[in-house]
Amino acid sequence: MNSSTPLKPNIIKLITFLSVGGTLGYYGYILFRNLVLQSPEGFSDSGGYIRYLIGWLIILGGIIFVAFLNYRFVFLRLFYHENSSLKSIYWIWITGFSVLIFSLLQIKTEYFPDYADENIFITFLLISFIVLYGYIADYFRTKRLQIQLLKEKTDAELSVLKAQINPHFLFNALNTIYNEAHREENEHTANLIEKLSGILRFSVEESQHEFTSVDREIKFLEQYLTLQQARLPERENIKIKTNIFYDDEPARIAPFLMIPFLENAFQYGISMDKDCFIDIDLTIENQQVHLQVSNTILPNHTAKKGMGTGINNVQKRLDLQYRNNHKLLINSKLDVFKIDLTINLNA
Repeated sequence: MNSSTPLKPNIIKLITFLSVGGTLGYYGYILFRNLVLQSPEGFSDSGGYIRYLIGWLIILGGIIFVAFLNYRFVFLRLFYHENSSLKSIYWIWITGFSVLIFSLLQIKTEYFPDYADENIFITFLLISFIVLYGYIADYFRTKRLQIQLLKEKTDAELSVLKAQINPHFLFNALNTIYNEAHREENEHTANLIEKLSGILRFSVEESQHEFTSVDREIKFLEQYLTLQQARLPERENIKIKTNIFYDDEPARIAPFLMIPFLENAFQYGISMDKDCFIDIDLTIENQQVHLQVSNTILPNHTAKKGMGTGINNVQKRLDLQYRNNHKLLINSKLDVFKIDLTINLNA
């Protein structure tokens, strides 16, 4: 696709209206003059009228077909070629084509001087229509390519953003389970391995899809929370509260949208020697998602690498997939970090 745009849409519409309207008006006047003003029978000769009308429709169809051929095989090959000198060849071709049309009209009228002005006018109308057809057709072609490229760009961005969400957590989870299994083989360890297996399966399968069912997304979050709580020691200074409610109404949601907020809370809000907390409240009811996450802001949180990357990714995905159908509030005051996310799944 060439980055240049031949004409603005409003100018194209105006020129098209004037060109097509003028052409149809001119040929309509000729038809009226020949059938009514110069024919004693007027409209009484219905058979002749129909034949005459069909003849003009064939002529107009031929003109449109010639304009299409000019656009398809000349305009696209010369006008937007990487070699700019070929653009001048296109206008040379148009000039030569104009001469050819005028010569054919002159032959048709047997070079009668009174028809010369009329032939020039007809040639001008035909060439104008052919040239404008090329610009207009190329404008809509460019628009279609822009839409296609935007969709491809959106799909590529979503793929990249999805791929950035999980690796950090998965490595930590594997390390946690390894230490647990190394220390003692028991039912608890088997349960943790099962949770991790579910997370890995969900990550591999759902990363290939634009949407997943809400119940699968919730199960994924619950498995994640189980693993995170398992890796943390039971200490009085660490307080974790989770609440998940789902009304079981079938719905679909873009996968991995909520997990970065939970990852962010556990990664940056937990301290082994200082008082800290995490509050997670997720409600999915009547096709509405409402997620609230609050966590402690530790004194050295700014020194941690990657702070906020996951949340920035989610914001981009929300803009791409739920534009005008979501609301995300982020509040960081004193020693508490809060997010409040609402998504309309009906959109």
